[in-house]
Amino acid sequence: MKVALYETPTGWRFFGNLMDSGRCSFCGEESFGTANDYSSAFLTNAQGGGTEEEVKGQLALNDVAGQTDAWLSGQQGRSVKPLGFYAITKTLSETRGIVYHIRDKDGLWSVLVWLSIMAVRKQGVEEIVRDHWAKMGRNYFCRFDYEGVDGKAAYYLMRDLEAVITDKAFTTQKFSVGNNIYSVEKADNFEYIDPVDGSVSRKQGLRIIFTDSSRIIFRLSGSTAGTGATVRIYAESYERDPERHSRETQVLTLL
Repeated sequence: MKVALYETPTGWRFFGNLMDSGRCSFCGEESFGTANDYSSAFLTNAQGGGTEEEVKGQLALNDVAGQTDAWLSGQQGRSVKPLGFYAITKTLSETRGIVYHIRDKDGLWSVLVWLSIMAVRKQGVEEIVRDHWAKMGRNYFCRFDYEGVDGKAAYYLMRDLEAVITDKAFTTQKFSVGNNIYSVEKADNFEYIDPVDGSVSRKQGLRIIFTDSSRIIFRLSGSTAGTGATVRIYAESYERDPERHSRETQVLTLL
């Protein structure tokens, strides 16, 4: 497809950097939050036109959330006030106002995208998804959260696990689960170098990636005083065979 693809650590700020720099226009996370970076197509006269009343009128036409209390600041420079799914900005030296989509986990935007796809293809969601699986294969996904874990025990767990998976001998391992055989392709502690500002984010999760792109991720969330740490396990299994695209996803409830 010749489309740039970025794998980032957990945190929407990483998506934001890519979008602000023009490198990315669509993003998604494992918990199904999605967003885009397309403007809602409202820009008043850059030469100085556009009164507050005109801005409110235009907002009423564009704001699907129905919130039309547009706000413009008379202060110098740029100011922003969130309005549900949208925001108004004013830069006195450039424009009179811009309305744009707030991209962070905008569920309404995701719904509108799906409705648009359904309208164009004239198919239901299940039919569209199954057609996609038939062409590309299906990824079965499960996530397990172990909360309230003793901080010290969680630290040693992750340390010892990293030592095992980063040993050179581990990349030759094969694991049999049911009818599937998973061959390790690589294993590491994920490190991300931001292509925008060059910042480096280390120790973002232990990854075991298999030759068919299946993977297991272990991530330690921050510990809060009195509540312990959280160990998260993400398991993703790739299935190419269309005859096996209707299996139950949650096949494991307790480790």
